[in-house]
Amino acid sequence: MNKQNIILFFKKVKKAIILLKFIINLRFKLKYDVVFFSHGVIDEIWIRTTAAYCLNQGLKILIIIIDTQNNEKIKKFYQEHAINFIIVSHDWLLKFVKTDTILTATSCISKTHFNKQVKNFIYMPHSLVSLHSVYPDSAFDDFNIIFASGPHHLEEFREIKKRKGQSYKGFKVGYGKLDLLKEKPKSSKPLILLAPSWGEYNFKNVFNKDLIENLLCTSWELVLRPHPLTIRQEEIYLDELKLKHPELIIDLDVSNTSFLEKASILITDYSGISMEFMALHQKPVIFLNLPAKIINQNFHSYNSEAMEQTIRTIVPNQIVEPDPKTLKKSIERLLKEKPTLNKSILDLFIYNRHQAGNFGAKYLKELTGI
Repeated sequence: MNKQNIILFFKKVKKAIILLKFIINLRFKLKYDVVFFSHGVIDEIWIRTTAAYCLNQGLKILIIIIDTQNNEKIKKFYQEHAINFIIVSHDWLLKFVKTDTILTATSCISKTHFNKQVKNFIYMPHSLVSLHSVYPDSAFDDFNIIFASGPHHLEEFREIKKRKGQSYKGFKVGYGKLDLLKEKPKSSKPLILLAPSWGEYNFKNVFNKDLIENLLCTSWELVLRPHPLTIRQEEIYLDELKLKHPELIIDLDVSNTSFLEKASILITDYSGISMEFMALHQKPVIFLNLPAKIINQNFHSYNSEAMEQTIRTIVPNQIVEPDPKTLKKSIERLLKEKPTLNKSILDLFIYNRHQAGNFGAKYLKELTGI
């Protein structure tokens, strides 16, 4: 065995000892007031400020992120705030964690992944879209508490639980991601952000090379930010776009918020990023006239319309056909007229703007009796 292999062997042994000590502490010694869980880094940003506020208020907390890669931005945040966290590639550790309270922004997860003593299983939505439209009907079956982002989430969760005969608690918390978003100074050229979700249409057909080519313009910067699912499904097509149009910025970093913060105009379909943009900039959105994204087969039996459908019709938001000429005209009109949204519109879909972490920690203290 050469020197390099010996060093590598002892590094692995050291890592295994650290993990073993951690497991022993989880199982036999430590009990946490709140455990924050995220299945993937994509859902982590929503819980971040609530965790920081909890630590400042004296709660004993732990962050667990299931991911195959260590995200340096996330690690840096928790290290700087001296918050206990662990990033692991499998969920088998969850059973060892002692706590009565789990908070997560990950939907469609079963309570059975965690210790049986968990009493408060809290969902903090990772999007401002409606709960009864773009999620499977069973997505929230195991959650008994919601930290609602806005009034629609509170009402939708109430109706979901009523239909299933389940008890629940609801709290008006806000949108954790918005706590971290800041409107950034605009550059000399306007930034046009094209950020579609995924839905009942073919991405390559709608966002085709002709559309992209015609939207590229010396008067503005164009950024394409595909949904994470689209990134996985259309990797070859996105590479082709990069090769053909090197001036097009394609943002594939799911944790990056800088383009949203700098954007002058947002073009999207039914994505929740529309409400993030509206809340951050108080500006209208250009919505593409595309089929609605409905996942819940029982959606049409509910009394309420999906919020991502409602906001499209609010003036001065625009619904346009996904063709280059129409889109360019809408972009030019908005850049020239610079309309703004009435702030009262934001009350339709968001509580406590930029203060979700503060309210989340307050309610967690109540729930845990700390």
